[in-house]
Amino acid sequence: MSVKRRPLPYLLTILLSCLVLYGAGKLADGPDNFLFTQRTGEQGTKAQVVDVLSDEDTTQDYETVSFAQRTITFRAKFLEGDKKGQVVRATQTMDTLQMQAVHAVEKGDKLYLTAAHKADGSDDYIAGNFVRENWLLGLVAVFFLLMLLFGRMQGLNTILSLVLTCAAVFTVLVPAIASGRNIYLWTVLVCLFIVVMTLSIITGFTRKSAAAALGCLGGVCVAGLLTVFMNSAMKISGLVDEDTFMLASQDPSRNLDLLGIIFAAIVIGALGATMDVSMSISSSLEELLIKVPNMSFIELLRSGLRIGRDIMGTMANTLILAYVGSSLSLILLMLSYQNTTASLFNLEFIATEVLQALAGSIGILFTIPLTAISTGLLYRRRQRRLQNEQV
Repeated sequence: MSVKRRPLPYLLTILLSCLVLYGAGKLADGPDNFLFTQRTGEQGTKAQVVDVLSDEDTTQDYETVSFAQRTITFRAKFLEGDKKGQVVRATQTMDTLQMQAVHAVEKGDKLYLTAAHKADGSDDYIAGNFVRENWLLGLVAVFFLLMLLFGRMQGLNTILSLVLTCAAVFTVLVPAIASGRNIYLWTVLVCLFIVVMTLSIITGFTRKSAAAALGCLGGVCVAGLLTVFMNSAMKISGLVDEDTFMLASQDPSRNLDLLGIIFAAIVIGALGATMDVSMSISSSLEELLIKVPNMSFIELLRSGLRIGRDIMGTMANTLILAYVGSSLSLILLMLSYQNTTASLFNLEFIATEVLQALAGSIGILFTIPLTAISTGLLYRRRQRRLQNEQV
């Protein structure tokens, strides 16, 4: 059923969401201003390769190991900063041990140059990462354009909710975690905001969105509680990879809760899938009630469960395949050094990945009946009110 949106509540929802994000971001970041303060390390200054001067390969043998190194010398023109327009000499080094910069620089490439200061006061410039943000921004623009072409007004609503969702994660949740605040509390608050904001913008303040919100939040709560229990039962420490080791050793004064980070990752990862499932079920049941308004609560619940079974398989696959795909290289590396599959699953890193996939999938399973029950209860109240008005 298409419901005409009233512009004032719609605009107030967007404005209120922006204000909430601004205030929450200030509160989460605290006095450290973590989000907008440059920390250790610089990616360098953006430059463009003018020409390649030399390309040399050297090989050295150390007993049974052969060490190969490739050094490319080139000239590049700075594209930003105080030295914009200046042409300097730089080098790019690739070797078989570091496995870095596997793509050799070519004329016209844009990349970042970092300066290595020498004792005589001059600088040696070293090639860093290639400039990739322009391609990514172009792909984002194409995505947004396709959203508008196919979805029109609903596509615009989707873009707005997506932008606000990303803002909630990167300007509120991430600074809150980095500042050492209670990860569990801030994760729950951010999830609550994302659910209410997204469903309000997409469908408005309706029974359908309320039922979807209740079902989604219920499924996410199940995934979160299961994560807390399994972290304790499996004796997970949180030091699952080199990234978490670096986080733990960077600034001990922040006292980051590594188990809380796992909790946040699982809950945020499951949120999108559970929201999708809950909205699909509540929307389907609403359409069903329009066609058959006299359906009983039990009949509506059964219909919701039947619809949910069809959604369940593909959505669970989506979560599991997403986690497997993001960690496929490490899984293959771990498997090559392990003798048995059992020993592989006992690794904390692998166990955490499996926990993420299964906790999210179980959250989806609980979302289905919770959404069906919420829809039935909310619409049954409306049916009773309509019947009383007719009497």
